[in-house]
Amino acid sequence: MKTPRGFTLIELMIVVAIIGILASIALASYQYYTARAQATEGVLMMDPFRILVTEAYHSGVPLALMSSGIGTFPAANATQSKFVDQVLVVQGVIRARYGVNASPLLQGQEIVLKPQFMPGGGVDWICAFTDASRYVVVPTICRNAP
Repeated sequence: MKTPRGFTLIELMIVVAIIGILASIALASYQYYTARAQATEGVLMMDPFRILVTEAYHSGVPLALMSSGIGTFPAANATQSKFVDQVLVVQGVIRARYGVNASPLLQGQEIVLKPQFMPGGGVDWICAFTDASRYVVVPTICRNAP
């Protein structure tokens, strides 16, 4: 007598269910991964502005004049990317706002860099993110309230 070969319907359904569970886990992880990459892009776009604020501070420029569109600071909408709508400087505080092309976890949110001027002439930067419930998608140094 010939032995049946192949899989039963139950075995195939179990395999499909396992693949579905693994795919849903992978999709959620991928969404967080892309959001983290986009958040990091915003932080990197702020680096030239950190240099401008530091140079202005060492040149004796008052905080009131360290704003977008004044002096060497470009206008807020002059610095954009696919995910970041604008990088804005207001009295030395730098804000990167995420637009509609960014991950839903970042849309409409901001990463904020605030300078703390040290007595010896150094500048320490405090990084913050506007939505505490979404701290998982921003760099660890930015998991503070603005």
